[in-house]
Amino acid sequence: MRNRRNRSLPRIDMTPFVSIALLLIVFFVWVKAVQQPTVVSGWDVPGCRKGIVPERSKWVLEIILVDRDTIQFCHFRGRSVCRANFVTAHRHSTQLREALFRHRKEALTPGELAIVVRPCPESTLGNFVDVLDEFRIAGNLPYLLRY
Repeated sequence: MRNRRNRSLPRIDMTPFVSIALLLIVFFVWVKAVQQPTVVSGWDVPGCRKGIVPERSKWVLEIILVDRDTIQFCHFRGRSVCRANFVTAHRHSTQLREALFRHRKEALTPGELAIVVRPCPESTLGNFVDVLDEFRIAGNLPYLLRY
């Protein structure tokens, strides 16, 4: 008579595969978190009035943060943008402060002056903070941040 062997299926230990799968999941989640750009949300300068619409304001002062140490600004009336008259200044110079004080005196009522800040991709957060400090020094002027 023939003896029949009981054939058992080979047993595969899944523990290493589960460990590797979990490590891969953690790795890809971490890579996705690192790839997301870090964006600092705009914060309010204490006492600064935001939300003034430049299209309705009598005077508009547009400030462009060009690169890490350079800013450009132009003062124009209503919607007539004077791109040719931009003044280029170093971020630590007093030109922007003097312009802010001068234009603050020209705007008699609170809605007459709107300031638009446009950061370029080459500008830095320090550049933006310096401009916010100038707003605080000049008397918490209204500003609008546009990209």
